[in-house]
Formats: sequence, C-alpha cells, structure tokens
Amino acid sequence: HIPKPIDVTQFFLTMARWIKPAHPESTVISPTNQEEIIPDILELEINNALMRMGGDIKLLRKLIIRFSETQSDVILRIKKALDANDTETAKREIHTLKGLAGTIGASTIADRAVTIESMLKNSTTDGLEEAILDLETLLNTLLGRVQSLFGDQSKIDEIPEKASSIEYDKKE
Repeated sequence: HIPKPIDVTQFFLTMARWIKPAHPESTVISPTNQEEIIPDILELEINNALMRMGGDIKLLRKLIIRFSETQSDVILRIKKALDANDTETAKREIHTLKGLAGTIGASTIADRAVTIESMLKNSTTDGLEEAILDLETLLNTLLGRVQSLFGDQSKIDEIPEKASSIEYDKKE
C-alpha cells in the first residue's frame, strides 16, 4: 500500500521491493534536473512538494504553472454548478482542486477544499458561501503570485504522463 500524498522516494522503494527487473544490468536511472529553480512562494510548501516529486524541480515548476492555468476559474465553475443545483459537478471541481493544490504544496488551499467538499457531501449550506469566498481569496493570492513569478508559461513542455496521476487525498 502506498498512501497519498505520494512520496516518490517511498513509492520507488516499495516498488523495488516487489518488482524485480528482467534485465537489472540495463536499468538506468537518469539524474533529476537540478538546474531549474523555484522561487520561494509563501503559499506553497515547496520542500514537501519536491519530496513528493522525487526532487524533480522542473516537474514541480510545470505542475505549479499548470495548476495556475487550469484552476484560475475553478471558483467560478463551482459557483455556476451550485447555482444550477449541480452539486455533483461542484464536488468534482472541489475534489480536483484539493488534489492539485496538495500536489503542489498549497496545503492551506487543499485544507479549505477539504472543508468545502465535506460541506457539499453533507448538503451543508450554512457557512458554505463564506468558505468558498475564503478559498477564493487564498486561491487568487496564490494565482497572482504564480503569475507574477512565472508570467506566461503557456509554451512549457508537456508534463510527463507520470505526473498527471499524482494526487493528494487528505483524509477528513
């Protein structure tokens, strides 16, 4: 069993214990690219996120930028879904935000998303609007900081397939 959030080092240690390569002499582990840097972002726990990425700075940088691109209108999508009484879509959007935020080290945002997800699952409307507003403020602060540090990064390389399955799932 490999619990979430995924620690890449622990993941590979567990896999190595159970899987033996057919040709171990041909197994090559390429070094992690350490040439890139990630500026200190107050809202992110960079060291924790880097541990989950196996120290791959370039991958984490891409995930932060991709988070900024894909989650910039998530609050609007959640509000539209709730206005249309489409709770399932709202739950799916907040769950995705929770996972992506946790992956990049935005634990405060992930924690707020956990709270909202729980409220939606329990059909709790008391305090929901305030919780969403609080999350929106936190998210906008992070997105603004990422935009100011990285600018328009829409031409970044595609994220490796392995990165798309990394998810943060905090127990309630």
